[in-house]
Amino acid sequence: MVSEETLFIGLNNYIKLVNDTIFLQACKNTFVWALTGVAGTTVIGLVLALLLNRRFLGRDIFRALFLLPWSVPYVSVGILWRWLLQDSFGHIDRLLMGLGLTSGPIGFLSNPVIALYSVAGTLIWRHYPFSMLVFLAALQGINENLYEAAEVDGANTLQKFIYITLPGIRSAMVIVVLLQFIWIFNHFDIVYIMTRGGPARATELLGTYAYESAFRRYAIGYGSAIGSIMFVVLVITMLLYLRIIERADH
Repeated sequence: MVSEETLFIGLNNYIKLVNDTIFLQACKNTFVWALTGVAGTTVIGLVLALLLNRRFLGRDIFRALFLLPWSVPYVSVGILWRWLLQDSFGHIDRLLMGLGLTSGPIGFLSNPVIALYSVAGTLIWRHYPFSMLVFLAALQGINENLYEAAEVDGANTLQKFIYITLPGIRSAMVIVVLLQFIWIFNHFDIVYIMTRGGPARATELLGTYAYESAFRRYAIGYGSAIGSIMFVVLVITMLLYLRIIERADH
């Protein structure tokens, strides 16, 4: 029989979190994961947008191809990249060894030093198309006459990028960075499918630890405490996003 009596424990779960080494590790991993993901999706998205904004034969085909990862479900992405990166039969390890670049398996998912970055790379592959699309739209909104005038004044490619392109896509970059941070910080699926937080908690994120606490160890209150901390971080980020959008509208 289950007792109907409930016991209010106040802030005990939050106090426990402060002394929980796994939680602290998950916090560190989550911020490293989020910052790596945001940096990767922003840089790759911007580079591809700059390339695909040029006029060349087959440009529309390449645009469609580079958007494909955005359409793949997270579960499929996790399974696909776990298969590609696994130690025993991973095709990426086989390719690197076949080219003579490595003498043995790298251990993308089993090496605690690189496991988090390997999984982050998978997420970047899935998320960069959004960044690319936003940057591409922003680039097409920049007046071409500005570039022509800069060329007349003797500006080189780098100077045009710094003084024309970057200011022109500043609002788009803010949107990309904040939205990607919100999505990536809150992410769960790919990490759980590929590593389940291992090896040795190297890829343990707040999301995976909250799930483990609530649904595998049945510590619902503890898992909820972790989830509420994630919620606070996401609310702060969302308020910042809305504030920036509001200022841009005015």
